[in-house]
Amino acid sequence: MLNTFRRFGEPLPAAGNPPELQRIFQTGEPVITDLFLPPGWIAAIFDTEGTIVARTRDAQRLVGQKGSPELVQRMKEVREDTIESRTLEGIPVLTVFTRSPVSNWTVAIGIPQRELTAHLWYSMGRLFAAGFVALLTALGLAALFSRRLMR
Repeated sequence: MLNTFRRFGEPLPAAGNPPELQRIFQTGEPVITDLFLPPGWIAAIFDTEGTIVARTRDAQRLVGQKGSPELVQRMKEVREDTIESRTLEGIPVLTVFTRSPVSNWTVAIGIPQRELTAHLWYSMGRLFAAGFVALLTALGLAALFSRRLMR
């Protein structure tokens, strides 16, 4: 297993269900697991009309209501997709969904965009800082060498 957000050799955090993951690697067959999601992610099940049947966050308030309009519309157009949308709470998410060919119900998982981009912004900040230091070093060396050449 590999996580590019961690240094090489650094231990990875325990996630998921290791025995079931081993079974996937040994058999190559799909495995159905119990629910485990990162705390910020939102999973929901929708009926054929886009009504929320189950939800991992704020279920008491939202079960029985329609999902977000852009998600419900896209679910009617295609069987599975990935779209950028907003949750009913207004959280910008990258949503992945698939509709069951048996029941025509849809499972969707919303991953908050801030979680997806946090590591990117951190890496870009470090890259910018390193580039700025390199630029200052290059300018300093250029000034030093130009003074020596002028003498």
